Amino acid sequence: KAQARELSEVQASNAASASLALLNEFETKGQTKILVKQLNDIEPKGLRELLDELKSKATDSVIVLVGTMGNKMHVAAHVGRNLLKAGTAPKAPIFVQALCGRGGGRDDMAQGGGVVPDDLQARMREVYDLL
Repeated sequence: KAQARELSEVQASNAASASLALLNEFETKGQTKILVKQLNDIEPKGLRELLDELKSKATDSVIVLVGTMGNKMHVAAHVGRNLLKAGTAPKAPIFVQALCGRGGGRDDMAQGGGVVPDDLQARMREVYDLL
């Protein structure tokens, strides 16, 4: 139990430091800040923790993270509530489905996963077209 707790604390610390580095990678499209990023060798839990850290620091933004491990991927997306209210961004499940074909969640947060498609980079570029 102590090792599991320590591992969880290390992962949370890693998510916090990674989120600071990723804050500089946001792009602006129109009035919307967006980050679409692929991260290799990251567990789904670590990806969600990183998403939580980023959305707390960049509240009115669209964040789409793709974590890959081998030939598997996990996608986590967040859309700021003010963007949803204003109608300036699609709901989060649309981004997840564009990347992996399946997945779901709430309007502001969604997840999905599957096998890494051969055209992942092209799909990630298409996410920008959804805005």
